[in-house]
Amino acid sequence: MSAFLTKWTSFLKKFFDWCSEISSVLIFLLVLLVTADVFGRYVLSKPIPGTYEFAELGMVFIVFLAYAYAEASGQNIRIQLIERKINPRQKYLLDSLAYALGMLIFGVICWQAWGQAWISVEAGQRMPGLLRIPMWPAKFVLVFGSFLLVVQFFTSFIANIPKILQGGSD
Repeated sequence: MSAFLTKWTSFLKKFFDWCSEISSVLIFLLVLLVTADVFGRYVLSKPIPGTYEFAELGMVFIVFLAYAYAEASGQNIRIQLIERKINPRQKYLLDSLAYALGMLIFGVICWQAWGQAWISVEAGQRMPGLLRIPMWPAKFVLVFGSFLLVVQFFTSFIANIPKILQGGSD
């Protein structure tokens, strides 16, 4: 792996760690909010207004901020049934195909979500419900998270090229 790619991968890992930490904090805050809402609803007969809306939008932040981290650290689900029966070079070729497909799919998601996010800003789109929370922040986080995932897929794809050319040895 080249020195630039090593530094780039290290930078991405730190950045994705930071995004994952934000996601973890949001999970904690969401758990607190839902717990307080349940307590308020069933013990005090006073639910917290907007809990459903915050939970719904919070899930977008949680998932898309942590997705690139999961991919970069190899924590996404893999089906190893085929990997056990092929040589390392073929494995890297299949991984590269998966990275290319991931770039394509999440690139399209990013592109389409960008347009939807701007429409949301221009139209002043808000969540239906009591608090009428703006939807555009979650839509831009979806764009940002998808973009980060495309960057990670591209980085993994580039890192695989020397492995394929060397016949699968690391």
